[in-house]
Amino acid sequence: MKSGRCKFCESDALLVKAHIYPKSVYDYIRRGDKYPSKLYSSDSRIHPKRTQIGVYDQTILCQTCEDGFKKYDDYGAALLLKDVDPATLIPNANTPVAYSVAKYDYTRLKLFFLGVLWRASASRHEVFQKCDLGPHEHAVRAMIRDGDPGGPEDFGVALRRYIDDLGQYSTTSPYRTKICGVNFTVLHMAGYKAFIKTDRRLLPVEFAPCVLAPGRPLYVLTHDIRLDKDFAFMRKVVMSRTHRK
Repeated sequence: MKSGRCKFCESDALLVKAHIYPKSVYDYIRRGDKYPSKLYSSDSRIHPKRTQIGVYDQTILCQTCEDGFKKYDDYGAALLLKDVDPATLIPNANTPVAYSVAKYDYTRLKLFFLGVLWRASASRHEVFQKCDLGPHEHAVRAMIRDGDPGGPEDFGVALRRYIDDLGQYSTTSPYRTKICGVNFTVLHMAGYKAFIKTDRRLLPVEFAPCVLAPGRPLYVLTHDIRLDKDFAFMRKVVMSRTHRK
């Protein structure tokens, strides 16, 4: 541990090795010790690195604040990191396009994603350099601090999950994008993509049916990673590192 200012509570304290994506995500994608995790970067100057315990940053949190995030991390992992129940799949022309979770805790799941988003933005690690909340940082930090998930429009979250064998363990760096003119930050971890609105404008109409909302089931869109526009880029990055002498 080293001394510094905690970016969450803004107190001077001993700072801990805080995971950005929860350690449970890396445990899931490693599937025990069978498949050692390796971190690839789109920057050709950065060599692949083995990462058995995931990416952490010792410039962000004190132990008290790290423990505060853990309760949301544990809930998110318990809810999300398990196989899809076939009975919950929603088909279109005999192809699954989504699945539902009848009961879940909206507050804890929403704050799980906002917690990962805030830590990624606060981190100095190169993996998270494209995640920057900018003027939204204070609002997101306050929501987490107060245990207030806000409504569906407040940093609204919609989920997609890769259910194919290749995509279900995929994890990449967060990135920013625009959808229908609205700014989103995308967290991609353990086969999920969380599209989080980082914009004061309203959610696109297309997001209304699947955005996290209290009092209704959780809907997760399903997809095959090989059909994703990001797949060709991901494959190019991995192959270029694999064949490098």
